[in-house]
Amino acid sequence: MAYASQAGRAKTSSTAPRAHAICDRCGFRYNFDDLAFQFDWRGATLQNLRILVCNRCTDEPQEQLRAITLPADPVSIINARPELYSQDSLDYIGTGQPTIAYPSGIPIPSQNVMGGSDANTVIIPQPLGTDLRPNASGQLNPSSLGDPNAQMPLVKAVHWAARLALTSIVSNGTPIVTGNCSQPHQLSTGAQVAIWGVTNPLAYGIFSVTVVNPVVFTFQANANVKTGSLAIPSTIAITVNVGLPWQVTQVPQTGI
Repeated sequence: MAYASQAGRAKTSSTAPRAHAICDRCGFRYNFDDLAFQFDWRGATLQNLRILVCNRCTDEPQEQLRAITLPADPVSIINARPELYSQDSLDYIGTGQPTIAYPSGIPIPSQNVMGGSDANTVIIPQPLGTDLRPNASGQLNPSSLGDPNAQMPLVKAVHWAARLALTSIVSNGTPIVTGNCSQPHQLSTGAQVAIWGVTNPLAYGIFSVTVVNPVVFTFQANANVKTGSLAIPSTIAITVNVGLPWQVTQVPQTGI
C-alpha cells in the first residue's frame, strides 16, 4: 500500500544526516541547507527580510526599490570662461545712452526703450501709430513717419501708397477717429493708412483701420482725441503696409 512521503522535497540519509526545514513561502519541506534568506533593496543597500525560502521561491531584488545613486559632480576647471547668459538673454531693448521722453523731459532708463541719436528721439518696442519726434521747429515731422512711397506700389492685386479722397477726419472725444472719403477708399479692416497734417498730434501717424462702409473708416489713437474736426486743406491719408513686430497685429496695438 502506497503512502505519502514524510520527507517532502528533503533528502534523508542515514550515513550523512541533514536537517529538514519548511520554506517560509511555499510550505514545502526541504533540507535546511537548501534554504536561503530572502534579500530586497532598501535604499542603496540590500536588506535581509529574515525569511528562509527555497530556490523556487527566491525573488530577485526589486530594482524599483533601489535608491538612485548619482555620480559625483565633475571637478571644476580652473579659470573657466562661461557664457554670459544674464547679459545675452534680455527681455528689453537696450539703448546704451540716456533716453528722454518727449515732451515730458523725464529720463527713461536705457534698458526699457531704444533711444535714437538725439535726446528727443524715442523709438518704442511696439508701434503706437502717432509719431512723437518733433523737428527743429518743434513741430511734428512727417518724414519721421517713414515715406509710404518707399515700397512696392503694387503687390499682387493690392495697390499701396495710394492717396485717399479724404473729405474730413473727425473725433468724438474717444480714441476712435473717423475718416470720410468722397470716393470708395477700397480699404479692408486691418489695412493701414498714414495720416499727415491733422490738427491733433494723437491722430497723426500710421494706423490700422476698421471699415464702416465703402467711404467711411475708423482708426484708434493712443488716447482720447478732443472732439472736433481734425482735417485741414493739407491733410493727407495714404495707404501703407508696414511690418509689425512679433505678436503685434495692429497699429496701435491694444490690450497689452
